[in-house]
Amino acid sequence: MKTLQSTTSYFLAEGRVNLRECVRLSFVRATQASIRTIVMFTLNGEGVELACNEFLGDPTYRNQRVVAVSYPFGAVPSAALQMTEARMELFTKFSIPLLRATSPIDDVPVPNSRQNNMIRKTLEIFSGGTALCVWAILAACDAGAVPYGEHVIGCCGDTSILAKATPSAQFLSSFAVREIVCKPLIHDISKGESLAEEINADVLVERNKGKQLVVHPQLPRGVEGNQPK
Repeated sequence: MKTLQSTTSYFLAEGRVNLRECVRLSFVRATQASIRTIVMFTLNGEGVELACNEFLGDPTYRNQRVVAVSYPFGAVPSAALQMTEARMELFTKFSIPLLRATSPIDDVPVPNSRQNNMIRKTLEIFSGGTALCVWAILAACDAGAVPYGEHVIGCCGDTSILAKATPSAQFLSSFAVREIVCKPLIHDISKGESLAEEINADVLVERNKGKQLVVHPQLPRGVEGNQPK
């Protein structure tokens, strides 16, 4: 039986505090798996700027390209979507397309229905960011920035996945998540979880024989997570 060994890294909680490490892990995994395209969901270009300044200029990642996906104007306050001129210049310098697209995974709202957005809510059982990663990949494929069937990395501020890209019309029939590169353990933002109330962290991060565990630099002392080889 053929097997593939891959490691998921875990952040203690959700949020942009994990952005740099999430982007780093995305580039590392893309290089390891010979993935050419990293699709980044971004609000105001912060993560893309980080990718440009710290990774795209590094010869180690010279084969990677980035596609940026963001909210369309009108979906969130316009001020939140404003990108600095310096960031836009980086988009141009590294030939990064910026796609603005409505979410292809949100259901058409039904008044007074408690069943709206079931696909998004289902994806959020993995993390709030999982839905954003899938959104970004589908939107990039819809726009022709990613070919049908290409394996890509999709990432946001705290979640990264390796998936087979499809247009949104083939989402349920053909889209496939191959790996979870990194994700939060506690869904404190998307589900309002509390570390103290929801889980016994000591059990989740307990050392196991044969597994390499290291302390993530962004986590409090004593909290451990899996580190990719």
